[in-house]
Amino acid sequence: MIKKLTYLLIILPTLCSINTLATTNTTTNTNGTQVKLKGGFEFQSAFHDHNVNQALYISKLNKQVAFNSSGHMNLDINNTDNDAVNFGAKIGLEITTKNDRKAASSLYLITNYGKLELGSDKSATNKMKITGYSIGAGTVGSWDNWTRLVRYPDKIAYIVNFGNFLDSKTREGEKVEYSRKITYFSPNISGFQLGISYIPDSTNTGYAKHNNPVHHNLAKPLKLSFAIKDGIGYGLSFEHKAKGDLKIKTALVGERGITRVKPCCKGIEKFTNLNTYLIGSEIHYKQYALAASYGNYLRSLTSPDIDESSRSTYLYGIGGRYEYSTKIATSLHYFFSKHKTNKFNAITFAADYKIASGLLTYTETTHYTTNGQFFNTKTKKISYDKTKGTLLLAGLRLEF
Repeated sequence: MIKKLTYLLIILPTLCSINTLATTNTTTNTNGTQVKLKGGFEFQSAFHDHNVNQALYISKLNKQVAFNSSGHMNLDINNTDNDAVNFGAKIGLEITTKNDRKAASSLYLITNYGKLELGSDKSATNKMKITGYSIGAGTVGSWDNWTRLVRYPDKIAYIVNFGNFLDSKTREGEKVEYSRKITYFSPNISGFQLGISYIPDSTNTGYAKHNNPVHHNLAKPLKLSFAIKDGIGYGLSFEHKAKGDLKIKTALVGERGITRVKPCCKGIEKFTNLNTYLIGSEIHYKQYALAASYGNYLRSLTSPDIDESSRSTYLYGIGGRYEYSTKIATSLHYFFSKHKTNKFNAITFAADYKIASGLLTYTETTHYTTNGQFFNTKTKKISYDKTKGTLLLAGLRLEF
């Protein structure tokens, strides 16, 4: 263990993250059309230590150390020739096997009456939500991409993030696009803004014909898949800037839709429709920031014929951030979820340093614990999962 920690301390300083928030290759034509090319590349290192005897490798052959890289490109074509209408398109291009979910494609139209988006961009729920991670430093909560949490992956499921159904939970891992949708954002009126998305079919995610369905895995241990018909993602936010440096923002978001589960089997024909909500707030004052959120699935995608012990899922998080200067920031976040009978806790500490304008280096550590259970059909007894682990991250990211 000491040797592994020593190795980690050696590689971390050299595997820091770089984040450049700049826009290049911008051209403006005489007709008012602007073409902006944006992209990014990230290299990240991870070290994972846990108490599980079984091999939960962080990569195929290595239990505890792994590297990863990803990239994305985005082309933004915008026309401002008409004073009353601003219109354009965003085209996302996947350039690596692991997409960081920044590449999305949509056509947009902006007027005095609001903004309309058509395509596969994120839903209003996803864009408007506030979580405890919203003010975080480092990876801002994406650490969970690295962990395999349980010794019984086919028996126990945990909720480890604030991902919503109509975007991340219905998006195939190897595919870059979200489901097709229509999204409307109202103009800001006295600090209030409304957003709403309509997704007729969550299986229409691209890389296939529009009538070729792609269903998604239901929470374990069920060997079923689900889809959402006539999905609605909504959000309502309010932002207030007080005198001085105080700023407060609150958002209520949620999702609704008709659940479709397959294969449909006798006695398991009734699953609750999608109906979730998440409420969050963030407060900024000078170099301090605080954010908190609470969400509930309201028995979404559960069946009284199967979920006899519990059908409840809720989650919450709270985070704080302190900026020592314009270059250095740290954050601390606590996350908790209870999915049916399975509990999950995580504490994340992150720090980042802005080397130059748009150039960022960070490191992050997360300690997590699980408390899950399931009925073991072989032993006819309750089996428990009590995993604890620590994940250390550092990386190299460039956006241009």
